[in-house]
Amino acid sequence: MSLQQHPDCTHHRYIHQSCHGRGCPTCGKKATDLWIATMMARLPDTPCQHGTFTMPDTLWPLFEANRWLLNGLFALFK
Repeated sequence: MSLQQHPDCTHHRYIHQSCHGRGCPTCGKKATDLWIATMMARLPDTPCQHGTFTMPDTLWPLFEANRWLLNGLFALFK
């Protein structure tokens, strides 16, 4: 923890150094909030987040070799 004082007055405040720990109530909350914001931007805005696709077995090797195609497929449902 460090003390920061405003240059033009007598006000000061304590600044907590970041430990970047997931168990820390301060640092962990920041990481959790960032993760939630990332997931909310990535997932479709629906009440249900579960999707099921049925496709021929012959297409699975294509998707296994090119995983980014699955992301494109899911993006179609946003």
